[in-house]
Amino acid sequence: MGPSTSKSTESQLEQGEFVGALDCGTTSTRFIIFDAAANIIAEHQAEFPQYYPHSGWHEHDPQELYDVVLECIDGACEALEAKGFHRSSVRAIGMCYFSLPEAYG
Repeated sequence: MGPSTSKSTESQLEQGEFVGALDCGTTSTRFIIFDAAANIIAEHQAEFPQYYPHSGWHEHDPQELYDVVLECIDGACEALEAKGFHRSSVRAIGMCYFSLPEAYG
């Protein structure tokens, strides 16, 4: 149960079957909840701080990245609950990321 869901409201939510996708980018993270037909049912996106300690350097704080991931999952689940479905209706989660070619790494 999320922080914004009361026990009486939670018992009124329907059970569904959805898939969540976590997309962690360079400047933001988003969590999108899809139905079986790949329609977007709910989503939440949040940016995180960028740090440039030296010219040409770009860094992130791992704790801030983790906190934004939790914020996005919770925000999308709150949006799902606002549509009448319990957050436990998200049955699976996939993660999206990219890796640079070896020449860049």
